[in-house]
Amino acid sequence: EFLNYLFGKIALGLNDEENHRTDSSYENALIGKTYAFQFMNSFGGLFYVAFWKPFKGADKCVAKLCFYDLQATLGTLFISRMFVHNYYKLVKPMMATRAKLNEVKHIDAKTEEEASKHEISEVEQMFLLNEYDSLMGTFNDYAAMISQFGYMTMFVAAFPLCTILAFFSNYVQLRVDAWRLCQAVQRPDPKS
Repeated sequence: EFLNYLFGKIALGLNDEENHRTDSSYENALIGKTYAFQFMNSFGGLFYVAFWKPFKGADKCVAKLCFYDLQATLGTLFISRMFVHNYYKLVKPMMATRAKLNEVKHIDAKTEEEASKHEISEVEQMFLLNEYDSLMGTFNDYAAMISQFGYMTMFVAAFPLCTILAFFSNYVQLRVDAWRLCQAVQRPDPKS
């Protein structure tokens, strides 16, 4: 996950250095770079365990044991990505917003009792929320779904439970994204 984040920043930096004539060419170039980086990072280890490790390498294994290694690796990746993504979409923004609200309450108040009585208007609360990036917000959501789809389609034979986990994950992600757009970020700018 850290490398996906790092590669995403590198792809964005490389894309910003290029001179794109239109927004759509900028977005298309960003999609290509991000896909190439994330494909190598997300699936490289799985391809190694599935296709290289049984035949070559210092840690050569029996095909049946490599299948169990592939199953364990895929299950770990799939489940950990689900929790990490939901943490960064749900828990982290809630904690940041709560910290900002407490900071604003304590600016005008001299004591703790005054801070608890200090009311913040709904407009002030909306202003304190994080801004929603209309390009990168949806882009990161789709990139995570593409990786999940790749795990599910290319390696489903090793971990059949991933189809049920993908269904559950997509349902949870739908609800988390809806909550995030309505409660955790400022209203996005309309974009056709």
